[in-house]
Amino acid sequence: MKKRFPNGYGSIREYKDGNRANPFIVFTPLKRCSDGKRRREIIGSAKTEDEALQMLADYNKFKGSKLNFTLEDLYTEWSKKAYQSISKSTADCYRAAWKHLDELHNMKIRTLRSGHFQEVIDRMTDEGKSLSTMRNVKLVSSMLEKHAMQYDIIEKNYADFIQLPAEEKKEKEIFTAKQLETLEIAAECGNKVAKLIVILCYTGWRVSEFLSLTAQDYNAETKAFTGGLKTESGKNRVVPVPEHVQPYVDELLGRNGPKLVCRENVVGKGKNRRIELVPVTSDYFRKFMFSPCLDALGIKQTTGEAFTPHVTRHTFATICRKQGVDPLVTKKLLGHSPAADVTEKVYTHIDDEMILFAVSQIKKAKAEKK
Repeated sequence: MKKRFPNGYGSIREYKDGNRANPFIVFTPLKRCSDGKRRREIIGSAKTEDEALQMLADYNKFKGSKLNFTLEDLYTEWSKKAYQSISKSTADCYRAAWKHLDELHNMKIRTLRSGHFQEVIDRMTDEGKSLSTMRNVKLVSSMLEKHAMQYDIIEKNYADFIQLPAEEKKEKEIFTAKQLETLEIAAECGNKVAKLIVILCYTGWRVSEFLSLTAQDYNAETKAFTGGLKTESGKNRVVPVPEHVQPYVDELLGRNGPKLVCRENVVGKGKNRRIELVPVTSDYFRKFMFSPCLDALGIKQTTGEAFTPHVTRHTFATICRKQGVDPLVTKKLLGHSPAADVTEKVYTHIDDEMILFAVSQIKKAKAEKK
């Protein structure tokens, strides 16, 4: 009897028990397993013989390539190259996301569908995992699926259909009056970083804007800085210095550094050793100045989480509102665009006198009485 398929090609078996939606089972050729025995693996099942023949033909077409890669096989290949072109922190995020896919590691890529990935996300939601972590899982899954598509293992990216839970919007916390008073006391006692944080809380600068200011941006007559970044509304705006933080600004101006805010950097050795003033970056300010200062003063959010420097802008906006500063003036000071209302946007104009008066009304915060 003539053999249906050549040696090493695989085989098809039809199960005629009448209870199978896909009665044609497609097998690989006999393979030597880890226990020394030879077995066939199931490639898949098909509804018709023609579909089964095509499945077996596809297997042989790609045999020895990537067709039977598991998700772990694909990740191992993909990560070797992908992690060379990204930062260590990003790679660490991807590695952490990969661990959440552990239940799919040994599944063949060509058998994975959207539901498999969705089950992982649903489980993570039940476990209370953060939305950012779930986003990373979806991202890594999508990149792996895209990699598989390059080898024709799959025809579409099933991970793109993952549904993430809706994001819960949390109200931004600001410094309480008591926390702001703690910072002000520390500043009065000579804490240099506390002085910078207090300046930010009473001027509303973005940290990057504040760190980019120079002595040349300061007008001694009006006691105001001109600066700003990011948007048209934010650029070249005038921000006066409230009277009670003026001494801290004067100290910064007196240092004569390349920027208003600088740090000391030791250069050279021995007789050539000297100290230079170098500009402070936003990242340096956050990691080595802002966060350590708040930690030392015991200032944190009610959840126990650490504040980010952006809290100073929210604090400034709240101080302005509590002390009756015109909302349009507050927007001008923060560098926000006016509201869409045509009266504010077109017919209302703010001159320097209005801004100077508004800032003169911003008084030092007092702790709330209990």
